Amino acid sequence: MKKYLTGYVKKAKEIVKDEGALRKIVQGARVWLLRQKDLPFMGETVEDMVGVIDLLTDYADGKYRRVPGRILAAMVAGILYVVSPVNLIPDWIPLVGWLDDVAVFAIIMDLGVSAELKKYRVWKQERGGKQADADRHRSTEKQQEKDIWEHGRREKQDDRHDQ
Repeated sequence: MKKYLTGYVKKAKEIVKDEGALRKIVQGARVWLLRQKDLPFMGETVEDMVGVIDLLTDYADGKYRRVPGRILAAMVAGILYVVSPVNLIPDWIPLVGWLDDVAVFAIIMDLGVSAELKKYRVWKQERGGKQADADRHRSTEKQQEKDIWEHGRREKQDDRHDQ
């Protein structure tokens, strides 16, 4: 199995260097996940895949770069394996073809991806709070600008009435 996955890791290292290719792989993972997420054996794999997809998206966007190269390559290799219809057990074999995808994803989670995903989720949660504060601040500033503009408009109307 390890020998078989070596090709995926090699390809993953190339993809990590190309943000366009990384985005394309992430999009493929989103599509795959939408099709398979309701299968009964998916369990927590869905949540983990969503986390990896989010992390890789933020990585490609330059928002989150705190990922060691080997972990990043493992994530991309896992995604590559999952979205590939031809792997150890081809996906065209119902259910069994998807079980190996889930198994390989579980293996990459055990290779350090799980710990990295926890760090990312903490960062995301902290950033979410900060982002919400920044959004509120921008909203408040826009409202203040609108109020000032509206007040100025009313004063001009009052001045016209007084004349």
